[in-house]
Amino acid sequence: MLKHLNKNVIPQSVLFEGLSNHDNQMVDERYYVDDVSKKYNLNIDYIPLKNCGCISEYLAEINHNDEPPSLINGYIHSAIFKNLQINGMDTLFDGYDGDTAVSHGYEHLFELGRKFNLPALFREYAFMHKKLGIKKINYFNAFKQYSLKSYIPQRILWLKNKYGSSSMVPLEWYKRVNNKIIDAPDFKEIYDNYNGLPIPNLYQKNSQYVHYLDITNPTIQMSLNLINHNASEYGIDIKFPFMERKLIEFCLSIPSNQKLKNGVSRSILRRSLKNIIPDSIYNRHTKSDLSPFSRIEICNLSNKRILQSVKNIPFLNAKYIKDNLLDNKSNNMMEIYQIIIFDAWLKKNNFK
Repeated sequence: MLKHLNKNVIPQSVLFEGLSNHDNQMVDERYYVDDVSKKYNLNIDYIPLKNCGCISEYLAEINHNDEPPSLINGYIHSAIFKNLQINGMDTLFDGYDGDTAVSHGYEHLFELGRKFNLPALFREYAFMHKKLGIKKINYFNAFKQYSLKSYIPQRILWLKNKYGSSSMVPLEWYKRVNNKIIDAPDFKEIYDNYNGLPIPNLYQKNSQYVHYLDITNPTIQMSLNLINHNASEYGIDIKFPFMERKLIEFCLSIPSNQKLKNGVSRSILRRSLKNIIPDSIYNRHTKSDLSPFSRIEICNLSNKRILQSVKNIPFLNAKYIKDNLLDNKSNNMMEIYQIIIFDAWLKKNNFK
């Protein structure tokens, strides 16, 4: 697509202002965008964001949605939509969740492990670590994670996670809810809901099946609906090229060794863009972080403010949230945001 862009096309790029390298989360995206601009003589319309985030903008987000908006970075889309509207543009091509559509390819490691192709598994595992700059490689961990786990019976995994030191995600979720309202799920309930136990044992099947489950995750459809709805508020027609059915079907049909190859994730996508994108992007192995303002705003919330919202939502387990989420607000920012936004949505709609 880049081959057909000209200088009259104005790609939108968000520029975060007024931030330091907070917790090493800020990535200077302007460097990469400028490389594309120079290569194709494009006009880049930088959209400055300053002193905003999921908390300061949550009332506006609630007004745009009939249901509690769960997009913690929805304010970024809103800034882009406003900019398009000002410039008289009515269409946006959004690269939403290309990672899931194409797949990083990590399921290839489980496929190699399940087949006990240990030389190939260890080789790919070592390549991945070297790309990330990790020199010390624990091959036993690779064997345990990607090979042994594929052969542990589902019921044994359930018991291990339920009574052992590690945790299974659904068993953790219910702890956040008042157990007088909702009981903990049992083995059959989780098995039926997930068509098997949650990862890692989905990998007992094959890599295509795991990729299929990722792309059909209901949260993707929910997010697309929310973004679409928000765009319509500004009269913007938003397109999601990576969500095109034929592309997804093609990506699902690709062997996993083409998605993860010599330690390079999304390898087939990267190779397809060689000589089209600048070398700085082609050789990049990092990702941008779109949540610095939201992270800062969540971390600046007082415990009293959060717990007041928890108190307003009776089905939540206030003690668990106080003891387990508030000591590390950065890691739990999404859950805290959902508590704040749900409380505000209840008030706006006068729900008791």
